[in-house]
Amino acid sequence: MRALITGITGFVGSHLAEHLVSSGDQVAGISRSGRPPADWTVAEQVTVFRGDLLDPRFLREVIQTVQPEVIYHIAAQASVPASFQDPAHTWRMNLEGTRTLYEILCSLPPTRRPRVVFASTGSIYRAATGPVRLDETAELAPASPYAASKAAADLLSFQVAVNYELHIVRLRCFNQIGPRQRLGFVAADVACQIVRAERGEQPPEIHVGDTRAVRDFVDVRDVVRAFRLVVDRAEPGAAFNVGSGVGRTVAELIDALVGLSTVRLRVVQDSGRLRRGDPKSLVADPSRLRAATAWQAEIPFERTLADVLDDWRRRLPPRA
Repeated sequence: MRALITGITGFVGSHLAEHLVSSGDQVAGISRSGRPPADWTVAEQVTVFRGDLLDPRFLREVIQTVQPEVIYHIAAQASVPASFQDPAHTWRMNLEGTRTLYEILCSLPPTRRPRVVFASTGSIYRAATGPVRLDETAELAPASPYAASKAAADLLSFQVAVNYELHIVRLRCFNQIGPRQRLGFVAADVACQIVRAERGEQPPEIHVGDTRAVRDFVDVRDVVRAFRLVVDRAEPGAAFNVGSGVGRTVAELIDALVGLSTVRLRVVQDSGRLRRGDPKSLVADPSRLRAATAWQAEIPFERTLADVLDDWRRRLPPRA
């Protein structure tokens, strides 16, 4: 299958590219930076086009060149803090970039239109007030510019799918963690601090924000399997939650990571790390996805955290 991934060199896109190549697909992608991960195993097997998703001419030329059978639309501004700092950019990237892609695809003859899997997010839902798993019928109530822009793009995806003969499936992915995740996300932030403490580059302390929030942490390498599975197994406009179905507090994740350290560490609450737009509880009910594709999260939580920590040990350069 000929596949095109927007955001191919990012956290999710790079793992998806590896999964698709291992499945025998012909893979190309779009990247604003054009810089692949240092440990990318498929750098020689994929074609990367460097450019901006908001540039219609560039995007049209890439689609004409690749002639994809499926497009995995993952590119986004995904940082909640950054979305508060620059909401206009977040909206342009997440909504206008999606609209631009769909406009180009709808201009193609129906027989030449690729299928689309849109990467949505579980943060579009209203946070639960207790130990509740959210299914796809849960109320949408995004609490940040990032989540609001993704909710708008999610709804746009449905509207286009049902009105313009474009086969779009929405995957509402909950808190993805794993190797290659950049700073600004809790597992990466804590792992980075642990490595620096192990090297003596900072005091044996881990500074964290609010640790009471409950999240559905799921390994990105499990998530990308779902993208390929839904291509031929869902109706246009369908939405699926992608998550483990298990809720854990941020404190549990931090304690588990700290327990993997080679040094004794103290966890310090830091008011400077508190975030706006941080829902109390977001846990997926992934039963619809499981019924449609037999997908389920397979990688144990403990292995994911060990891999995250080892990844930071490899890629964090020692201070001079």
